[in-house]
Amino acid sequence: TGDDIRALARKYQPLLLDAIKGLVSAEVKDIQGAMRQLNIKSTGLSFWLDEYYDGFEQRFQRSTIPQAMRSFADAVIDKTGLIYDLTPEQKAELQLFTNDYMAGYSERHSQSSRMQLRSLILQEETDNIAEIVLKRLEEWQESRALKESTNEATRLANALARETWIQGGVTLFQWRTVGPSCPFCNKLDGKIVGSEQPFLQLGEVLYAEDGNGNVSSLK
Repeated sequence: TGDDIRALARKYQPLLLDAIKGLVSAEVKDIQGAMRQLNIKSTGLSFWLDEYYDGFEQRFQRSTIPQAMRSFADAVIDKTGLIYDLTPEQKAELQLFTNDYMAGYSERHSQSSRMQLRSLILQEETDNIAEIVLKRLEEWQESRALKESTNEATRLANALARETWIQGGVTLFQWRTVGPSCPFCNKLDGKIVGSEQPFLQLGEVLYAEDGNGNVSSLK
């Protein structure tokens, strides 16, 4: 059930938090080390960052995140697959799905890092680059792991639950809003789609009104 999935996300979020903290700490240490060695100019740092993040997948695989995510994924699959007699082939498909998810997270994380830092470099004067980059790295140390672990625990749990149900033969899904939610979630509440369909089609615009009568759009 949805409650079971949310409970698993809460249970495994601390494990993901510790793993992502380790990745972020190593990332920050690498960048700080490069900044000490390089003549910090916008072009030099940009080139270094491009090379660093082009090879980030290997650093990701050496971290403890893959192990943490696989443990979490196994728990979700076991819980959501209880009512289905999944074949070995179906379970293998779910493992591949987990691997693809982890590759996607590694890409999201590295691209976010790269774009954040490059944006700062482009906006700042050369003399201020070191100061502004170091400040952003401190912010990563303080809050990034918590934010990402919370998001990824929910995202991975929901994605795997959906994929497990599809493997088990579910063909329709209904959006259910639980507790206080954003206007867009409330707008989608009760909507039913096929298992291969998104709740919001590409290019579709969703309009929702908040409690103050303000209307926003999402597409």
